[in-house]
Amino acid sequence: MDVDAYLRQVKLENESIPDVVVAETKESNNDAVSNDGSITEDSKATKQFNRLINIDEEYQKLDSGFELSDDELKYFQSVKKHVHYLYGIQNNREVSSIWNYALKISGSSISPSDKEAVWKSLLDSTPASIPDLCRGGVNYGCVEECLHVLADLICQFPGTPVPKERSKWLFNILLILDELHAMSENVSYDLQRIRRSLLRRCSIIESSDITEFAEELSHLRLLSTIISTHFKQR
Repeated sequence: MDVDAYLRQVKLENESIPDVVVAETKESNNDAVSNDGSITEDSKATKQFNRLINIDEEYQKLDSGFELSDDELKYFQSVKKHVHYLYGIQNNREVSSIWNYALKISGSSISPSDKEAVWKSLLDSTPASIPDLCRGGVNYGCVEECLHVLADLICQFPGTPVPKERSKWLFNILLILDELHAMSENVSYDLQRIRRSLLRRCSIIESSDITEFAEELSHLRLLSTIISTHFKQR
């Protein structure tokens, strides 16, 4: 077969191939559903991600824009650094000062195995001094447990007043909370939900009589700003 014959054969073969039209596909709501009718993991993750974005946008609207000055932030950071320098880390919770102080407050009426009840008892008491909470070293596991219970208490009834004593407890916990530990998923989540609850309360105060709740508003603004500015949690 010469070249001309070969090219004629290729041309004939090419002309014999039927035209193929690729239809443009559109996404449908059913795309997220697998053959057995269940929602795929990718779809769940996407919906959760979009939900978190919407929540974040909602609470950005509540943010008054109040910020700590550089000097105020540096002061908080210097006190925090001094606390960590003085007391260090305690890996054994049994000798951790904050845990033993909580047990002392709860007394014999609450079993040490009921950790949530022990922490609630502590957070309902008069806020302790930093030395009382840290003298034996800071146990990050205990601090995380305490912060989680505190978050539950603050977020339990959104928009309701945050007692002054509870605000002081939150400040103490933020003072002894390690920055790297705060980046863990659980601690980060608790800090974010606390801040959002504080912002909601601030918004309610600002829309009513600010003078009546001026002190509470001042405390909540300070705490929410420490969480967002120092811990980078929004």
